[in-house]
Amino acid sequence: MSEKYTVKDVGGYIIAIEEKFANDARTADAVISSYEKASEDKELSDIETRYFDFVYGIKLSLLKDVRDPGIFSDKKEKIALFYCPTDRLTPDVFSQKHTGDEDGVYKKLPYLYPDGFKGLTHFERLVQTYKSGCPCRLTEVTSNPLYALYHACKAGCGVYVLAVPESEISYPGSDKALMLSCLPLLSFAQRRELYGICGAALSAKRFRQLKGGSRYLDDAPEELFRQITTEKPFFKREADPADLLRPLYVAADRSDRRAFKEDIYYVISGLCESEAEAERKLKADVAA
Repeated sequence: MSEKYTVKDVGGYIIAIEEKFANDARTADAVISSYEKASEDKELSDIETRYFDFVYGIKLSLLKDVRDPGIFSDKKEKIALFYCPTDRLTPDVFSQKHTGDEDGVYKKLPYLYPDGFKGLTHFERLVQTYKSGCPCRLTEVTSNPLYALYHACKAGCGVYVLAVPESEISYPGSDKALMLSCLPLLSFAQRRELYGICGAALSAKRFRQLKGGSRYLDDAPEELFRQITTEKPFFKREADPADLLRPLYVAADRSDRRAFKEDIYYVISGLCESEAEAERKLKADVAA
């Protein structure tokens, strides 16, 4: 929530949310404002500038019907709200302390704790890594503000309200979730190489391939494809580079429910060059 809100009790917090997000159109305007603010940051690299230009255009097109649906519109795009304590938004794997450790930790854990990782999908392995307290590219958010407030009070921090078009929410078995879940299997050098390739290929919306599509021209996307096919052997070479750069909201499996019926979701952060970039991309969804 914005700093102008002083929440003295749970009821006051919920009322503040209801007043600020009384309708989807107002929420859509807040999201667009957040993207504008994030994309105007003077610290943006060339790749991140292209990223925000690309994603902002997509986001705006998704929200047009929310802001002004029209009488005869068949589209019923809606906004989903998620809540996250302010001290938990940015995954710690992007911090300078852990930036080169991701693949080592991710690959080592199944050998150290075989019973906890046996038979898991790549996404489930990522979630298990997060639950083990190890640095990874996941952020946990919830659609239940009470649950977020509980943890925020324990940490002595505030709560972010993130607004996402429902069409952008994915599920654990999706191709996008699988692609992002396989990023930790690449080395630090391969992730850096893939980051640059994705930035250059944003407008093309595809990676360069050999004639006939038998292989990607660059080694990093080819290695990612190889890791993906260990779970989905018939995965097609149709990956959109933008999907590897932006965060993805994924509904947790029904078995991953705890107290309060808190409706857990995971946000998988895509490729980022720095912790500041990862934070900017996530904060672009904060309805300030």
